[in-house]
Amino acid sequence: MLNNNSKRKHQRIAYDEALNFSLAVVKFKSIEKVHSTGKAIDISDGGIGFYTDYPLEPGHILRIEHGPALSDTAMVKWVIKSENGFRAGAVLYR
Repeated sequence: MLNNNSKRKHQRIAYDEALNFSLAVVKFKSIEKVHSTGKAIDISDGGIGFYTDYPLEPGHILRIEHGPALSDTAMVKWVIKSENGFRAGAVLYR
């Protein structure tokens, strides 16, 4: 059986940074711009793992600001509900 690490193209490293992100969410007859926060836990050249209170969904496109003056565009690949919100993984487009 393969674990998640064997499926990764890039090695993840621990990354303890607060992050801010924004995304456009389609509501019934409008598009709403959402701003939220999270806590990064790991990062690689290809992706980032983080916790957030916002209920992200796979496919959401994010603009993430993290670390000292770093920003990336990312696509959410998976989300798991946790005790304190949500744990998410996203592909970084650099």
